[in-house]
Amino acid sequence: FMRPVDLAILLTGATITFTLLIIIGNTDLPTWVMILGALPLLITAGLVFPIANYHNVLVAIQEVIRFYSNNRNYKWRGWCAVYESKRE
Repeated sequence: FMRPVDLAILLTGATITFTLLIIIGNTDLPTWVMILGALPLLITAGLVFPIANYHNVLVAIQEVIRFYSNNRNYKWRGWCAVYESKRE
């Protein structure tokens, strides 16, 4: 279900969020600061959320980056439908 990297990302986000909420909870800050404290867990959970045709959102983002950053070498075949070497 989860790769070790995905689990590490999720646990890191949860640890950061837990720490921030403990720190923020002991102060008299507004509610929106508490919501900002929960963002690391929300972002990491969104990254490891499974989606169709990919393992999860993180893998999909990696595939998009890999697709657009690699050189794509397309051979021009011309306008003919059949190559000369394939004709009998």
